[in-house]
Amino acid sequence: METNKKKNTKKAVKIEKVFCAGGEDGDGHPKVYLSMGEKEKSISCPYCGNIFTKFS
Repeated sequence: METNKKKNTKKAVKIEKVFCAGGEDGDGHPKVYLSMGEKEKSISCPYCGNIFTKFS
């Protein structure tokens, strides 16, 4: 299994449900929907490692 050698991208979001479709350089992955619980402040994509952080 290959490991993700890319630098993880951090994105600030206001919502608890987001989607990720991979990198911006054309080598994306299948779209996945991610949900943060009430107590969670961030979530990472299982495919590419992008980190989504909730802010208020």
